Amino acid sequence: MRLLIDGYNLLHATPWLNADGTDRDPPDIRRAAMRLIDQLSETCLPLFSRCTIVFDAKADAPLWERRRETIRGIEVVRALDWPDADDLIIEMIRDDTGPRDLVVVTSDSFIRSVAEQRGAEVKASEEFWNWIDELRASKALTSDEVKELEKPAIVTAEERERALHEFTEYRARVPEPDPKARRPRRTRLRIRNRRRRRLR
Repeated sequence: MRLLIDGYNLLHATPWLNADGTDRDPPDIRRAAMRLIDQLSETCLPLFSRCTIVFDAKADAPLWERRRETIRGIEVVRALDWPDADDLIIEMIRDDTGPRDLVVVTSDSFIRSVAEQRGAEVKASEEFWNWIDELRASKALTSDEVKELEKPAIVTAEERERALHEFTEYRARVPEPDPKARRPRRTRLRIRNRRRRRLR
């Protein structure tokens, strides 16, 4: 499966941009976008064969100068020759040769309808971000969990008694060696040579 992500649409679903628009300056947007790319690289690359995220190329939001580049395994595309990222994403969906293997992440209704018509799977940006957040949480250990793992193991009296009982049962099943059993020839020769050395 491959991912095609509406970059700014998903970015607004994250907690890194204020809803009132006070941090929409280019440096703030770039920092948030890089954090998003880091999260996608960490969570999505192991699960998807390819991950492409498309951003607008507006003059007031110059994130990257290149039209297309790969950052931490994520293909980052800027819509330089299109009015906005939506137009480029729609064209990419229409030109895709295997849309049934494509997952489109956006909350834009028109992009969603185009993707669904082509048979692609569609995920709303909020839903997809919640999934990423849950996936990260399931992999991460809290500081309390790390401390718990670092604690030395404490064996209770009940566990010690059970282990001793199991060992006793095991010993009972193992036959005792027969003292009259004849040792192998090689072992008898070793014992005989040791005795000769002592007598010298």
